[in-house]
Amino acid sequence: KARESVVEKVLQNKVLTLELLYGVVENAGPRLKTDALFVDNAIKKNLCASLIHNGVSTQVRVFKSSLSLFLSLMNNFRGPLRAEIGVFFSNILLRVLETPNSNTEQKKLVLALLCHICRKPQSLVDLYINYDCDLNSTDVFSRMVNDLSKIAQGSNGQKEDLRTMALRCIVVILQSLVQWT
Repeated sequence: KARESVVEKVLQNKVLTLELLYGVVENAGPRLKTDALFVDNAIKKNLCASLIHNGVSTQVRVFKSSLSLFLSLMNNFRGPLRAEIGVFFSNILLRVLETPNSNTEQKKLVLALLCHICRKPQSLVDLYINYDCDLNSTDVFSRMVNDLSKIAQGSNGQKEDLRTMALRCIVVILQSLVQWT
């Protein structure tokens, strides 16, 4: 019983820390967003490494907080974190969708996040240009669309709600691309 209490306390502290970091990143002003020392030391070296570690957590609260923090970083520090965003997409988001061992809740959270990202036409174009068109980078956009397509088709015995979410995300992608053109 005492061990469970300690584990729960550690989990609460981790979630609180991620939420506080989210608040800092989300409310970063223009000066902080352009401060090279802050971006290089605080975000690239420390926060991104922590985010990659917590992004594979099986604890849903930690995973969800990590996804929220990632989205905030993507929205507020897209330029300087180009490489880190690509790593997070490839090694966390898309891997969760591709791995049969990922639980349904994690997949739902990733699908919801991808739908949110895909609602912004410029974000989609940026994903394609920054990763798929770069010979030194892994394909993110095409891999995402392929993963969504596989889930929507029900390959690997996906549950109906996951299939529906993936299909909705594909529709959002198409709507955003039409809007962008």
